[in-house]
Amino acid sequence: MLDPIRIAFALLPLSAYLSVLGMLRWRKHPTVLSRSFDLLLLGMGIAGMVAVGPIELFFPRAAYSLVGNWIWFVLLALYFLVLLLIVFHVPPGIVVYGMRKEGLRMTIERWLAEQGITYSTQADTIFIESLGIHALLVDAGKRDVASLQAIGARQNLLEWIRLEQEIGRAVRHETIASVSQGVPYLLLSVSFMLVAFWFLASDTQALRDAMTALFAE
Repeated sequence: MLDPIRIAFALLPLSAYLSVLGMLRWRKHPTVLSRSFDLLLLGMGIAGMVAVGPIELFFPRAAYSLVGNWIWFVLLALYFLVLLLIVFHVPPGIVVYGMRKEGLRMTIERWLAEQGITYSTQADTIFIESLGIHALLVDAGKRDVASLQAIGARQNLLEWIRLEQEIGRAVRHETIASVSQGVPYLLLSVSFMLVAFWFLASDTQALRDAMTALFAE
């Protein structure tokens, strides 16, 4: 028998993540995010599935016998600390929702030309030696999502932050032809949310028992 609490716990964060993606794709202008922040959003979206999957699989029963259900807060805090550790160590990068890599390349090259900064390109790679940026332009499949990913060890993080800000200012003047790509994400988000609440409503007694057990200890 499916546990309604576990299903809801897995689906609700994912639903929130999909709704954020849907709103980003619903905007009339491209949205620029750092690669780290984009990864952080994904990690928060799958937090529920991680909790009812790997975390529960390797559940520390010895610690549970000492602190009870409060161990879940410790485990979730540990998960987010590990997530932050990964986010802070991921190579720098920029993700642009609502733009293909060709458009992102033109935006970067236009800004570099305006600033008089020399650069060189080779296929989808861009080398900006004076800024300490070596990057690769990548498309996310057939979706209008492009990313600029750091390649190589020699990267100037401050210049990456500056480049992200400049790209963000530049794409404000770009207009997305169609915002309908956000609709599937929003519909999927609403579907997951309805499924989660349906499972919770189907067994309210189990929900009350779980909440009582959690806060009684």
